Amino acid sequence: MSKIEKTTAAYCLDDEISAVQVNLDKAETVLQALTNDFFQLSPKDENGIGVLWEFKRAGTFADIAQDYLFKCRGTIEQLNKLANEGSDIARQEKANSEDTLIKLIKAVLSVSKKEGMEQ
Repeated sequence: MSKIEKTTAAYCLDDEISAVQVNLDKAETVLQALTNDFFQLSPKDENGIGVLWEFKRAGTFADIAQDYLFKCRGTIEQLNKLANEGSDIARQEKANSEDTLIKLIKAVLSVSKKEGMEQ
């Protein structure tokens, strides 16, 4: 992999990580609002009317947080898949370079033997 390809891959990875971070920040903010607003309500207040009144709104916030977390999981799964594919390619390239090195050594030894026989 060339230096340019590695730099491009690093920028792409950074973009994906940034997108995950933004979605996690959004989910965290929504969950914090949900926790602070809805779960701080006391069911004893006004016969639990506050809890009932905020229930649908709290459910919507929970759905929003779930959507952001779903996006994060999808991105992480894609990154893991790419990382695994990259590892497979790297292993293959290493095996190929080892094969090439072995072939080169054999060729050098072969030439050395021939020169030794000729002398």
